[in-house]
Amino acid sequence: MQLVKDFFRLLFYNLNLRRVEFKIDVHNLKSQKAIEKIGAVKEILLRNYNIQSYGASKGICVYIILKEEWGKQSNLSFQTAFFKDPKTGIFLYL
Repeated sequence: MQLVKDFFRLLFYNLNLRRVEFKIDVHNLKSQKAIEKIGAVKEILLRNYNIQSYGASKGICVYIILKEEWGKQSNLSFQTAFFKDPKTGIFLYL
């Protein structure tokens, strides 16, 4: 999906970020799989990190995409990714 490529191009080259980080609850397996599809790598598990609306969390998985790795990835799947909400203009993750 071109929008995802443009989004990361903006982050890495226009804003000159070195890394993009995603924090996902360990129970949220759908989001973990989706973020892996766009090339993020699980870096660490933060145990007992925060309290969620449903109570204490067992932890947060931290995924990252590095600038130097983003440019080298050629076989990414962008089937489920970011889209821009037409009403708010905010990028949302599916």
